[in-house]
Amino acid sequence: MPPLTLVPVGVSSPAHRDTRRETMTKNAFDLSSIDTIAACNKPVDIEIEHPVSREKLGVFIQVVGKDSDIYRDRIRALANENMARDAFNARRGKQEVPDIAKMEAKNIDVLVAATVGWKGVVLNSEELAFSAENARKVYQQILPVREQVTEAINDLENFMH
Repeated sequence: MPPLTLVPVGVSSPAHRDTRRETMTKNAFDLSSIDTIAACNKPVDIEIEHPVSREKLGVFIQVVGKDSDIYRDRIRALANENMARDAFNARRGKQEVPDIAKMEAKNIDVLVAATVGWKGVVLNSEELAFSAENARKVYQQILPVREQVTEAINDLENFMH
């Protein structure tokens, strides 16, 4: 029987290491291809649909995605405001009661921040130029638009092409 040769685990010849490195480079997955931040920073147009018939309405709202810098910065700012308010109230021995209207307003704030443009928006027979104020007005008044924009912002498929 030939003598046993022990090879330490993880040790290989220099030639074998070069082959492994070359193979890893050829077969390696480039993680930048799943960079959701970069993808979500690029605005996309979302066409609004009728909530029942699903007919495309020719109204386009341009948004960035949930992983975008704009969206995440707004979420952080809201979280910081909440923590500061909670700390202030705790020092005073008070606890703030959650308010649905305030929560809804904050959700609209995030949508407004993530909305960067639009075309074809008419509300009450008036064509609206894009502005944060007008976006807030649309999101407050027209729930199906708010819902569709929220869904679009949160759907990475809209941004990862």
